[in-house]
Parts: sequence; structure tokens; C-alpha cells
Amino acid sequence: MCKKDITTMKGTIVAQVDSSESFQEFCSTSCLSFYEEKQNPSKGILNKSRCTICGKLTEIRHEVSFKNMTHKLCSDHCFNRYRMANGLIMNCCEHCGEYLPSKGAANNILMVDGEPKRFCCQNCVGEYKQRYKKGKIGYSRY
Repeated sequence: MCKKDITTMKGTIVAQVDSSESFQEFCSTSCLSFYEEKQNPSKGILNKSRCTICGKLTEIRHEVSFKNMTHKLCSDHCFNRYRMANGLIMNCCEHCGEYLPSKGAANNILMVDGEPKRFCCQNCVGEYKQRYKKGKIGYSRY
């Protein structure tokens, strides 16, 4: 697809093209994906939706039902922004949004303005403190 000379390349990808029994060689999975999208342009569009937060037309990683609406979110970053904007509380690290499987899993708790904030690791605690260091939060270690 990219017109590279693949006769001397190692690790090429051979894939069946179309519904025929013919095969074609590609230099990478990116070239194969590009070829498939050119063959079926509507298929790629059907799998994509607009993200509620950033507005990108892309593949959706999270769907949240809230207030009788389904909100589609394209990334962990957009999910965390949505969660914080709507005050949704989950078992997530306050800094990076990483899921904490149980309440006992968060050994890194920081009291911020009288509220406990949970973190997945000491590194996230440090980055959180650094980010809000300029008098925005009053914190004490639990």
C-alpha cells in the first residue's frame, strides 16, 4: 500500500484481501489497516462516534449512563474529565484516574480540605501535591 520495496524486508504481513482467495503482502499492520479502510470506508465511520468531552469523531473507549443519557468518551483522560465535571465518585486515583479495584487497595490517601483523596501510588501523591502546591489545597497525610 505504501509502495515500499518489501522483497528484502523481514516480518512482512500476508493477508487475504477482499472475499477472494488472493493474498497480498504488507510491510506493516498500519499498511494493512490503511488498505482495509480504503476498501471499506463506511465501515470505519460506523465504528466511530463523537466524544462528549473533546468532540473528536473517533472510537469510543467508555460509555457512561448518567441522567438518562449515554455519554460516549474516547479516552481515559476524557473519562476522568467527565467524571470530575459531574462529581461522579469512583474507585479511581485522584491524579491519573487509574482504577483501584477495592477500597483497601489505596494505601496512599491524602486529606485535602478535609476530604480523603485516594491515589494508586506514592508517585501520584507527589505529582498531585506538586500540581496544587501553590496554596490551592491544604493537605495532610493520613
